[in-house]
Formats: sequence, structure tokens, C-alpha cells
Amino acid sequence: MSIRPVDLQVLIPHATDVGKSQHAADKSLITQQQQFGEQWQDISASRQQKVQNTAKVEGSKVRSDKEKNRGNDNHSSGGFMAKKEQALNETCEQIDVIDPARGHLIDIKT
Repeated sequence: MSIRPVDLQVLIPHATDVGKSQHAADKSLITQQQQFGEQWQDISASRQQKVQNTAKVEGSKVRSDKEKNRGNDNHSSGGFMAKKEQALNETCEQIDVIDPARGHLIDIKT
């Protein structure tokens, strides 16, 4: 596609206008990015000066690992692990009832 001389006379003034508007748009984008960067620097500086929150203590309670795990399992899985442990304990009791001497004697072969 060729450009006629008459069209060229119209395009040149418009090209400078378009260039100015592009330059203004680019400049506004750069200033927005600079302002955003300055805001983040202010936020990070203020966060560095503040004391971070710590987790609250449960009233100085000391619990064993089993109690902690049991409490977590009951809350997370709806008591499934507690039910499983109870079933395991019941089966162990049944085995003891069946053979009361089981587990009391040790056979050692040399």
C-alpha cells in the first residue's frame, strides 16, 4: 500500500500528536510504578519498626505429645483416631482374655 503525497501531508502532524500522547502515557505509567515502589518502601520500613505478634499461650499448660496429638486428631478428623485407638485397645484386651500367659514368658535359645 502506497501513501499519496496528500495523505502524507495529513499524517505527519498527526504522527507528532500520537508520539506526544504515547510519551505522556509512558511517563504516567513510570510515575505510577515509582509511587507504588515508594509506598512499599514506606510499608516495609514501618513493618521493620513494629513488634510482630506472638502466638498466645494456653495458660501455661504442659501436655505430653500424645495428648497434643490426640487433641489435634480429634479436632481434625472428627475423633476417627480416638475411635481407632479404642478399637485397638479392645482387641488387645480380647487377646489377653484368650491367653492370659501370653507375653509373660520369654524363650531364649542360644
